[in-house]
Amino acid sequence: MNVTGECTVSGSREALFDKLADPFFFASCFDGVSGLTETGPGRYDAAFETTVAYMKFRFKMQVEIVRLARACRPYDRLEEFPAVAEASRELQERVKAKWPDLLT
Repeated sequence: MNVTGECTVSGSREALFDKLADPFFFASCFDGVSGLTETGPGRYDAAFETTVAYMKFRFKMQVEIVRLARACRPYDRLEEFPAVAEASRELQERVKAKWPDLLT
């Protein structure tokens, strides 16, 4: 079963990360999730209910937060990041010539 949807939240990256890192807020972004309870550090039980045609399904689920990282702030570990390839000077000049109004 694939469950899709959209939850729009406005704010800065830092504020959004903090908000989405809250399991109770994150669960509230999904229709049909209820009864979220913490069972241990980073572990939760919840129920998920959905309807397909005339059939109603209810699932019990256990969720574990395995890793939570501020990907938009990697500066603390910058030395650990692998080297990144850079575009050649020739390619950079061609791109700048093609879109001079967008790139300086």
